[in-house]
Amino acid sequence: MSARAPLISVVAFVFAWSRFCSAGLYYEQESRMKPADKDGPTSVVRLRIFVQGDNIRIERVDAGQVIIARLKENIVWSIDEKKGVYYEAALEEIATNWRNMRREKGIEEKEASAVSLKRGGERKSILWHDCDHYILDMDGKTLLEVWTDKDFDFPEKETIYEFRARMGELSPGVFQEIRKVQGFPLRMNGFTYVGTESMVSLREVKSIQRQDIDAEKFKLPDGLRKTTVGE
Repeated sequence: MSARAPLISVVAFVFAWSRFCSAGLYYEQESRMKPADKDGPTSVVRLRIFVQGDNIRIERVDAGQVIIARLKENIVWSIDEKKGVYYEAALEEIATNWRNMRREKGIEEKEASAVSLKRGGERKSILWHDCDHYILDMDGKTLLEVWTDKDFDFPEKETIYEFRARMGELSPGVFQEIRKVQGFPLRMNGFTYVGTESMVSLREVKSIQRQDIDAEKFKLPDGLRKTTVGE
């Protein structure tokens, strides 16, 4: 073997690794919502999610609905492909609407100090990986369960957490604590309490991969008509 061979191998490895690190993240997710203490049929929402840098694209499979968020530009587009329309809003505007909705339903927002993170004991096999279990509690109630694996510790999780926090979906306390969890969230059970009732949203990643993502995925398509809420 020539002396150049090891050098060529190293260069090839560095190139491949840099390509891996610069590629975007694509994953498919199934979501369900049901009463926390009851079994039974639930509707399934299937999503295709693309993440590249500070940009996110969420496609609802078979529904023609797309959300594009550009965090640095503080903008979200909600697109209805079937109707050919889109709605535009700042992240803070959506967060305000989310908080108002939660307040109307009697859901309290707690300070970060009220939320605690601990390791759970219910391990799950997801995508052929034995996943760690984490629990976020508030006032003795479970807010969120997360299953992760360190092999899937993709940096894009920070973009996803920031998106959900700035949209108002994650409270400041939950956002602060969930960022301490190692690994990408392959399954999340989120609990909502209203009076004596509780609901759980189940989200599970069904496939995940690195891939190059076309920048056009995060741009507003031509030919759509801008609309307003309620129109």
